Amino acid sequence: MSPARRELQRIPLALLPSPLMPLERLSRHLGTGALYMKRDDLLGRILGGNKLRKLEYILPQAVEQHADTLITTGSFESNHVCLTAAAARMLGMQPVLVLMGDPRGLQLTTNRRVSALLEAEVHVVEYREDDPADRSALSDRVAAKVDEVTATVQARGGRPFFVPGGGCCPAGATSFADAFDELHRQMTDLGTEAYDLALTVGTGSTFAGLWCGIARKGADVALRGVSIARKNPRCATMTLEALREAARSLGIEPPPDAGVLGIDDAFLGDGYGKPTPQCRQAIALLLRHEGVLLDPVYTGKAMSGVLSYIREGKLGRRPLVFWHTGGVAGTFDMLHESEAR
Repeated sequence: MSPARRELQRIPLALLPSPLMPLERLSRHLGTGALYMKRDDLLGRILGGNKLRKLEYILPQAVEQHADTLITTGSFESNHVCLTAAAARMLGMQPVLVLMGDPRGLQLTTNRRVSALLEAEVHVVEYREDDPADRSALSDRVAAKVDEVTATVQARGGRPFFVPGGGCCPAGATSFADAFDELHRQMTDLGTEAYDLALTVGTGSTFAGLWCGIARKGADVALRGVSIARKNPRCATMTLEALREAARSLGIEPPPDAGVLGIDDAFLGDGYGKPTPQCRQAIALLLRHEGVLLDPVYTGKAMSGVLSYIREGKLGRRPLVFWHTGGVAGTFDMLHESEAR
């Protein structure tokens, strides 16, 4: 067993607790048991999003080190990148972003436009999604660019602090172990302690943190992850790595292998940032029945998986919570693209 957890500092950025919303109209439409949505799209900064919880636990380290510059990485539509840029400005720091993607799409995303309003310094690592060789070298090229940018900031007298992409680090995952406690209190107040919990899986640290939160409490909660970025075994393996790091810091025994995590890659479609027809249908269904916006990159794909599970009778009758991790900016991008056609 790992040593006991050292209490992490936290900078309050989010409006907590986020609402737990019953999806009564949707559950009636589907003829299923109780459905709920954990609304981390309503955390109070820009368009919300779960990355804000992670930044609350990561950024005290930057303040402790007297950093004046935050450097992070992500795609052009990354919610993490946009929220990190906003948090940097809120703390009096300069945001520096290393973005990856096709440069022709650089100015097209809502999050990129918000980052421009924040006067973030932007560096681009170009790659083509449809080129396997280009993608295989991407992480090394991004790391090299981060090293180069860090050296440049230091050379001009700055004090940089690097925030891992997606907030994927033990501190970021720990935020979601604590977030599970928040959700479980809400469900317990409703008289429910046994339920299923579904969410999108990207870098894996949100899933990892929730898994640790469930294990720490010994809760009767089945965690279901829907990959929106990578096929298995890579997605499950990355998530297990994040989970092991988080479990070590929290003094929790991790699972023996990635196979027991139950992360589903069947709804990924053609890859990250490429919405499937089922994803678009899920977005429309939630909007029509509950007035809630999902997005085509993250939550729309995850919800398409949940709807499939319900329709195929794979969930039983236990209550189910869908964790809305944010990503609403991507919906605006999708709408703009539809108008342009």
